[in-house]
Amino acid sequence: MKLPIRRFALAAMCSLAFTSAAVGAPSKFVRQATPIPGEYIVVLAANIPDTAVPGVVEGLAKGYNVEVVRIWSDAIKAFLMKSSEPAAQAIAEDPRVHYVETNAFVNMHELSGTVNTWDTRPNPDAYLWHLDRLDELSYDQRDSTYNMCSDASNVYVYLIDTGVMTNHQEISSSIVASLDFTAPRNLDGSVATDATNGCSAQAYKAKHWHGTATASVVAGSVIGAARAKVVSLKVYDCNTGAIATSTLIDAVNWIATMSNPYRSYPAVVNHSGFVPKWDSPLSVYGDAVSNLVAIRNLPFFTSADNWSADACQFAPNHLAYTNYDSSGFVFVTGGSAMQNSGTTNPDGSVHYIDVRYQKFESNGFTPLIGQESGSSNGSCVSAFAPGVDIWVAQFDSNRNPAYGRQTGTSFSTVLAAALGARYIQTYRAQYGQTPSYRNVYNFLLSNAVTSLSWTNTPRYWACIHPDDWRLHSYSLTQPISCPSGYSGPWEFPATSNSSNARMLYWDEGVCP
Repeated sequence: MKLPIRRFALAAMCSLAFTSAAVGAPSKFVRQATPIPGEYIVVLAANIPDTAVPGVVEGLAKGYNVEVVRIWSDAIKAFLMKSSEPAAQAIAEDPRVHYVETNAFVNMHELSGTVNTWDTRPNPDAYLWHLDRLDELSYDQRDSTYNMCSDASNVYVYLIDTGVMTNHQEISSSIVASLDFTAPRNLDGSVATDATNGCSAQAYKAKHWHGTATASVVAGSVIGAARAKVVSLKVYDCNTGAIATSTLIDAVNWIATMSNPYRSYPAVVNHSGFVPKWDSPLSVYGDAVSNLVAIRNLPFFTSADNWSADACQFAPNHLAYTNYDSSGFVFVTGGSAMQNSGTTNPDGSVHYIDVRYQKFESNGFTPLIGQESGSSNGSCVSAFAPGVDIWVAQFDSNRNPAYGRQTGTSFSTVLAAALGARYIQTYRAQYGQTPSYRNVYNFLLSNAVTSLSWTNTPRYWACIHPDDWRLHSYSLTQPISCPSGYSGPWEFPATSNSSNARMLYWDEGVCP
């Protein structure tokens, strides 16, 4: 169907992230800066057969006198244990073990930006520029419509986020499940339903609207880039905004298990967030994600994140599938914006160009760096999609439902996930089977042909607070000394568009 693009107005900023930073330790032992005392995630060696996992775990537990809390064997062969640090370091050196990582507190990054205007309904005159941009090769060709012949209504999206407001008019008909991985399991071991309604009671406490917003971009009845079915996987505590790394693994592993009732349906996964990787070559979360994609053939979409830095410094971005690296497992989407080129088209209209989303100092010329400064870039970005002034569903204490406009790569990646889900539906209708994740990624990459400007980011060293990633200080020229309470200095390499990432695009033509 050819959908009319409506006109909305508002503004703000967004991206979701996780925090945990490692410090020096043995090569097979990763100690996080915000560890949960006495808890460790043990990743088993790759040569351990799936059927042998329970026995190996039992043997390690008895041999090192540790307590096993949870065993994963679907997306990753690993287990969560309680032990002393010496015992954990000893297990790390066992030949049956790949590595050990401390289970860490993973905190919701304080999302920056404010909503300048609220509304309780979609404005009939609203213009959703980002949708118009997706089905045109350039913004100059915009026609105020969004072509969506295949709407992904038969495709599922696993949304790893803050949970969703299931009664929001924009997404209520799209939510098929809303699960809470931060709550105790049901008596039968199944995952509990999210009783917090996407943390809607804490809308302002830690920007818990994020999950509702991303859901509306991929499945909104009016403002969505697709009409997919959403399986919401809530991984944040509503009161603290904090969870454990193990909760992330719980969610990813559940997708791969036989306990997942949607396991047999065509689907994609979206996670608009990250785990820091600038401090360690290992990542249990990245390993779980890559295994999920390979084993279950599920396309996994994630954001390039908003640091104006090398996207490879974040997990699972380091596993990016790009134009130049088809060995990756995840599709990483950077954020773009529109820029007046200063020239005119032959018809006299203003000529616009696509640029990497970037914020500037008050002088309007010096690019900001660090959290919420602009889209990250480099060899770990698959493609770009609109990331500025994206109209989303939200909520607050005075308006239900509410809408607002937000900025960040969190929304760029759900736009990519929406196109991926729509392509899966088209492929199944044409060939009678579900495409591989590589088919989906290759389709999106082959259609992305328009290049962008402003794709370079500088090299810098930064002192970062481990709880919320505040930058205490940074240098563009040399390493610096970090004060107490900050980790680093961490080096972020300079980047260019070395993956040849381009603007996502798909126009299905005239719908039957």
